[in-house]
Amino acid sequence: MGSFRRRPPTPTGCDRQRVEARWTSCRIAGCRCRRRDGRSRAATQGRPPSIATPPAASGQGCPSMLRRNPGRVPADPSRNAPWRCYAMGLPRTRGAARHAARGITLIETAVTLSVIAILAAVGLPSLTELVHQRRADATISALYGDLTLARTAAIMSGRRVTLCGRSSTDDCTLDLDWSRGWLVVTGDPATAGPEDILRMGSFSSDNLSIRSNRKLLRFRTDGTSPGANQTIRVCVAGRQRATLVINNAGRPRSTRTTPHVAC
Repeated sequence: MGSFRRRPPTPTGCDRQRVEARWTSCRIAGCRCRRRDGRSRAATQGRPPSIATPPAASGQGCPSMLRRNPGRVPADPSRNAPWRCYAMGLPRTRGAARHAARGITLIETAVTLSVIAILAAVGLPSLTELVHQRRADATISALYGDLTLARTAAIMSGRRVTLCGRSSTDDCTLDLDWSRGWLVVTGDPATAGPEDILRMGSFSSDNLSIRSNRKLLRFRTDGTSPGANQTIRVCVAGRQRATLVINNAGRPRSTRTTPHVAC
C-alpha cells in the first residue's frame, strides 16, 4: 500500500495588536492578515516595541475557523478588530484534490444523451419535410420560368414552340415521365436540330420526379395552348409536393399540394 502524506497543521489565531501605521498587511502561514488602526501615530508613541510586532514576526497564525472554511472569509467579523485574517492558499489534502478534479458521472452522461435523442427525434422529421418542400418549390420555379420563355418565344418569333420531356440523348421524348428534365424547342420537335433548342431544363433527380398528363405542350403564335389543361406534378420521396397547371390561354399557375398524396 502507498504511503500518505500527513496534512500540515493549521495555523491558529492572528495577534491583535495595535501598531503605528494606519493600514498594513502581512503574509503568514496559510493566510493574510490586514490591520486597520483608528489611532493616530501620536497616540501610539511611547508604547513598547512588542506592541508594533506584526503577526508573522510574533509567530501567530490564522484562526482555527479557516480550517473549516478556507475561502476568503474574515476570521473575525468584527469591524473594530485591528487585525483581520483571510485564507491564502491553504494546502489541500489528496481527497480534496481528487474531488476538485472529478468529471461528469455516468448518470449525467445518460441524461444528456437522452435529451439530445429526444430533440433529434422531434426536429429531424420537420427538417426533412422542409428540405423536400424547398426542392419541389425550386423545381417548379425553374419550370415556370421556362414555360414563360416558351410562350414569349412563340409570340415574338411567330413560330410554334414546344415544351417536352428530355431523353437521355437530349431529344424530345413522348413520355409522361419528365424526371430527366425538359426541352424548349422551336418548330416541330421530331425534326428539330440542336440549333432549335432554346432551353434545356435539368434538376437534381435524387428522390425527385416530374409527371405530366400530356406528352407535349405546344404554344401557338398567339400564346395559347390548344387542347386540355396540362398538369405537371413534382414529387419528392414518392409524395406530391407541387403542381403546375397551364390553361388553354397558355398561362401557367403553380400550387402547393398536400404531401400525403402519393404520386
